[in-house]
Amino acid sequence: MPSTDDRDPAVPPPQPAPTIWPVTIAAGLTLLAWGAVTSPIFSAVGALALLAGIAGWIRELRHDALAGQERGEHGARQGGSDE
Repeated sequence: MPSTDDRDPAVPPPQPAPTIWPVTIAAGLTLLAWGAVTSPIFSAVGALALLAGIAGWIRELRHDALAGQERGEHGARQGGSDE
């Protein structure tokens, strides 16, 4: 069954920009776990890194979503399934 999607199949969908925030979150979780075994100082630094990573990633996603709305882009993909 043909798709009702009106986008050109040769043009790939827009991709999110690379970001450091997932690495920051992973480092925070690692330090948090390491601190549970060694010292509460590592846990405190890990918790701060984790919170900073989550806040930064959310802030970046919100900025990208607002910029997309201004350009008239929609967050949800439209079209039929590939069945």
